[in-house]
This record gives sequence, C-alpha cells and structure tokens, in this order.
Amino acid sequence: MFGLARISLLAVLTVAACEGDVHKDIHGNIHVVVNRDDAFVPPAAAALVNHGLRALPQIETALHSAKPDGRLRLVEVMSRIKHPDTVHLLRHLALFDADARVRALSETTLSAWSQQNAPMGLASAAQSAAKWLQQRRAQADGTPLDHLSPSGR
Repeated sequence: MFGLARISLLAVLTVAACEGDVHKDIHGNIHVVVNRDDAFVPPAAAALVNHGLRALPQIETALHSAKPDGRLRLVEVMSRIKHPDTVHLLRHLALFDADARVRALSETTLSAWSQQNAPMGLASAAQSAAKWLQQRRAQADGTPLDHLSPSGR
C-alpha cells in the first residue's frame, strides 16, 4: 500500500518538475527570439512553435516589453503556431502596435489565415478579426490609429 503511494507521489513530482522545465525552456527561447539577431534565433523560434499554445501566455507577456524587432519575431512565431487563440493578439497588434512592420505582419498573417486552407476554427476567427480591423479603421475617420485605445476612446 505504501509502495503504491510512494510511486504515485514520485509520478506527481516528476510531472511537476517537467512542467517547470517546459516553462523555463519557453522563457529562455523567448529571451533569445526577442533579444538576439543571430543563428540562435531560428532554433529558438522553432522550439516555441513546437511548444504551441503552452508558449502563448509568455509570448503575450514578452510583447509588452520587447523592442520592435523582438515583437516582429514573436509575431512570426505566432504565425507559425497557427491556432485560433493567437488571433486576438494578432488583431490587437495589427491595429495598435507602435511599429508599422509589426502591424503589417500581424494583419498579413490574419489575412492569409482567413483566405488559405486554414483549419476551420482558425479561418473563421481570422475572418472575424479582419472584419473587426476594417470596422475600427472606418471608425477612425482619418484619426491616426496610434491615438485610439483598445476600448475605442
């Protein structure tokens, strides 16, 4: 009886340690993608893509403080993750990011997903986001988009 309990406890501790390792791996790879511009970036970006949705919360956090080149590379990573949960971030970046390259790549990614043979959930989410972007731009009525807030004020 106690042997089974020990094995169960060991299994739980092993899983918890692995999750911590995944978190650290994602963090380290985001650091490379955001702060470097060398041969270490492609493998780090590929590792983030392999982590998929598990990397998304940390990617979102990094977008708040990354410089434009780092944000651009994070958008490239999200474009390769290809999941509907990335759409809201790309939509926000497409309208509000301070860097024109980040805005353009975010919008291009959404446009491509809405027109390609993307999985149904991704295609419909991207189409909705593209429609939202068009509506927000129409509401801007010549006002630079940099002065709009996400709440529309």
